[in-house]
Amino acid sequence: MALTHKAGEEKTKLTPEERSSFSSKIFFCWLNSLIRIGAKNPLTQKDLPDLNQNATSEWLYTRWKQNFEKARADKKKAKKNEDTSIVWPFIMIQKSTIITLTFARLTADIVHYLNPILLKQFIDYVSLPNPPLSFGVAIACIMFLSSTTRSLLQNYQIAGMCRQAVYYQTCLSNAILHKILRLSPSARSNRTAGEILNHAAVDIEIIVHSVPYLQNMWSVPFQVTLAMIMLAITLGWAAMAGVVIMILFIPLNLFTSRFIKLSQQKQMKIKDERTKLSNEQ
Repeated sequence: MALTHKAGEEKTKLTPEERSSFSSKIFFCWLNSLIRIGAKNPLTQKDLPDLNQNATSEWLYTRWKQNFEKARADKKKAKKNEDTSIVWPFIMIQKSTIITLTFARLTADIVHYLNPILLKQFIDYVSLPNPPLSFGVAIACIMFLSSTTRSLLQNYQIAGMCRQAVYYQTCLSNAILHKILRLSPSARSNRTAGEILNHAAVDIEIIVHSVPYLQNMWSVPFQVTLAMIMLAITLGWAAMAGVVIMILFIPLNLFTSRFIKLSQQKQMKIKDERTKLSNEQ
């Protein structure tokens, strides 16, 4: 009885999102009760549910720090004179979620390219002299389901990556603030307030904004490869013209990215100088 009572207490501590099913998370049905309350009265702090345990600042930073210290200790034992990654410890604490989001994105990309195949089948079906009605209805239903599935999975993946960006921002902000508190006077003299401010606010913001798009690094080449394969099957060697054009645009994209990066670095230096002048005044 005591164990049952304790299990019941643990269950009641779960947030609405943690108690919800996978389908509820995809459609965000667990937010319906909060939306109904907000439609009737202005929301207050009491109306908002607690954060998930794995979304709190304490939980994220504690586990990130443990993984970071472990990775740094391993490098010291291996006598590697390298900086410890701040990304890998975060990946380790969120690996199951990241794998799930990656699988959702992969499935969405594959389903996305089902529609052209189904459309070709539908055109062939219409061209038949006496096409069976059931076959056409089946193709139409599959096209609808594939589009809906892709939309749901893609939105689920984007929402999940945006959440990972917020989690990563939490870890980095805590790490920088804890580091600032432990800086010695000599170390503080080598860092201006503007540099510290940029690290704690601007630089983290730039990193966080890039997190939701990280999976494009493998997703975009995968989609392009699928598209080229399908074009090659349909058009033959004529599809190589598109490949050549994409290859020619790669140097231009690299030049543009490098120009933007250099401009941002100059902007950061100017912001440091501006903040330093403001502090001196």
